[in-house]
Amino acid sequence: MKIALTADLHLTSRDRYPQRYNALENILDQVVANKIEILIIAGDLFDQSQRYFGEFESICSNPLYRNINIYIIPGNHDEDLNASYFAVENIHVYTKPSLLDLDDGKFHLLLLPYSNEASMGDLLQELENDLDSNNWGLVSHGDWIEGLKDPNPKEPGIYMPLTSQDLRRFQPARVFLGHTHINSDRDNLHLIGSPCGLDISETGKRRFIVYDTLLDLVSSREVDTEHIYFDETFIMLPMEDEEAYIRREIEERIKNWNLEQDDNKKIRLRVKVKGYCSDRHKLMMQVKHCFKDFQFYMGKDPDISEVHIPTKDELRYVAEGVKTRLESLDWQPQHKGPQNQDILIAALNLIYGE
Repeated sequence: MKIALTADLHLTSRDRYPQRYNALENILDQVVANKIEILIIAGDLFDQSQRYFGEFESICSNPLYRNINIYIIPGNHDEDLNASYFAVENIHVYTKPSLLDLDDGKFHLLLLPYSNEASMGDLLQELENDLDSNNWGLVSHGDWIEGLKDPNPKEPGIYMPLTSQDLRRFQPARVFLGHTHINSDRDNLHLIGSPCGLDISETGKRRFIVYDTLLDLVSSREVDTEHIYFDETFIMLPMEDEEAYIRREIEERIKNWNLEQDDNKKIRLRVKVKGYCSDRHKLMMQVKHCFKDFQFYMGKDPDISEVHIPTKDELRYVAEGVKTRLESLDWQPQHKGPQNQDILIAALNLIYGE
């Protein structure tokens, strides 16, 4: 069978954040259109309070959606959430670890709610005898701490972590995690991501997941949101045609966004430029011109406060050589380690004596 999964809606008042409710309704519309009968919300349905449960309940009781079984596991923002909050029959809250029988018992899905007193490995150990190797999947709310040690900038620290050692020991066929707000897929591990960017830190198009348990196939479905956030940083180098250089860099970045024409009006963009150039005024004008089709986040112009004027023009050849060499290296920067842009700006500062 097919199930849909989302997480981290962080619902508050619909009057305050209507886009979060609209994202949920868009997911439900797609679930109905694809004849999917189960939607799992992997934690943080609400933000800091469950007082708005009535607004969520009114959506779920809509005749369009009442045939969808909505399974909720509490996250760290809604630990106290339980079944007593909801009066409609298609909302189910799992406050304890629960195994769902799917495909006539051929596959099991473990719903593991958030706990602030244990790791996922600790909780899985208690359930180990009930888990058939490679015949079960895990849905939970917490951190994947290897490869992405602290991926949620809003909540530093570690929240009910899962490790690669846990995966090797318990051997789930698939793992779906809420909490990080990041969309990421790595082998059989899937960070679901938030369906609606809460702010500029949650960039790119948003998604929910559809999992075909019988075929063991995972697919992403785009959520139609009011805003799509992008937070872009560019490194500027002194060269003969600086305007053409930054224009090419911006055009390539926009191309990688994979936008449809109708998406342009949704973009909310923050831009920072670092490095060195011979004319900061021309640089600003070129950056603003290249992004003329998009709206800047909170109406703020591109930030070029860390762009400097080089004192020695001949050093630009050294700078260009360093950039070329760095781009030729066959390596992948590690999360939380220095990225290519960090290394390049450090090299430029060394070259130009900043």
